Amino acid sequence: MSKALLRVNLTPVPSRGKLLITLALAVFAACYWYKYHRLVRAHVEVLTAMTGKMEDLLESRGRFRPEHLTEFRYPHDRARDFARIVHDRFHESESFRRFEELLPAYERLLAVADTLDAPALPRDSSMAAVARHADEVRSAARKVLDALAAEE
Repeated sequence: MSKALLRVNLTPVPSRGKLLITLALAVFAACYWYKYHRLVRAHVEVLTAMTGKMEDLLESRGRFRPEHLTEFRYPHDRARDFARIVHDRFHESESFRRFEELLPAYERLLAVADTLDAPALPRDSSMAAVARHADEVRSAARKVLDALAAEE
């Protein structure tokens, strides 16, 4: 095989190409930050909806199975990831501080739900514990939404 065929053309990317790549990355990042309020609102709505679903499930079945808890933990994990990603840019905003208060409230609800797997627990006390923590989640969610509205 000829050496000419094995030669690789390693020409550097023209400075205009580097500029376009940098600009594209900057635009992508700006779009993400631009959507902050909408993304926070989406996380709040999902966590609130999952709170209601948790209450409905407990009311209809009286307890949770491990697969239910996985379903309820997933949105919380995504919300925590989002908070970690936007922390440096938004940690001083009221909506972000309120969002960070919502996450542990939902965690406490998950912790209570995790104890409800035992069928020996009285149904009424289970419902009361979930209701109390669900109210805490909804209250924290309202505070996030109020802060978002004030910022927009």
